[in-house]
Amino acid sequence: MAYPRRFIAGVAIALVGLVTPALAEITIIRAEITGGRLVISGRTEVGNQEVRLDQTSHLTISSPNGPFLFEVSYLPPDCVVSIVTDDDRIDDVLIGNCSLPGAQGAAGPAGPQGEAGAAGPQGIAGLLGPAGEAGVAGPQGGAGLVGPQGEASAVGPQGVAGLVGPQGEASAGAGPARRQARGTARTCRTTGRARTTGRRWTGGTAGRGWSSRAAR
Repeated sequence: MAYPRRFIAGVAIALVGLVTPALAEITIIRAEITGGRLVISGRTEVGNQEVRLDQTSHLTISSPNGPFLFEVSYLPPDCVVSIVTDDDRIDDVLIGNCSLPGAQGAAGPAGPQGEAGAAGPQGIAGLLGPAGEAGVAGPQGGAGLVGPQGEASAVGPQGVAGLVGPQGEASAGAGPARRQARGTARTCRTTGRARTTGRRWTGGTAGRGWSSRAAR
């Protein structure tokens, strides 16, 4: 079966299109450490694309005609990064002027002690702690000195009279008996007549009721 020449030419063109590689959407122009900062410049095939530095929070937007630029404070630990867009990515972008960290060195000698700083402000009082256990009782102290005598107090008001007590019982003994007047005959020196002197009972007690009188 013979095919028209135009048909054969069209099939050939289609096959060439299938084997032609697609154009990359991300192109890296520069990637290095400059002044302690990571600088990456490039371009995207389509403008206004979000370009991200993979596994970091750094991103940028390409300009309308495609160029983009990263200038960030980031040092990749292995000197390799990946650039990502929504439709494409480039891995293993090697960073120039980048060196891998070396082994940790030995600790250096301690420096001199610095000057004491100024005292800070007083802090807030802490919470009250629990009460402690009672301590052991101490020995008894010696007697103190005698204090000065105090001033005399004012005389108080007279107290109320007490109640009258009960009447006592009458005594059993009788009063002293009346005694008869006893006299002694005496002679008057002036007249020579005899007279009797004596005492009589006047009604007193304990011998106090006697009175003297003269009997003629």
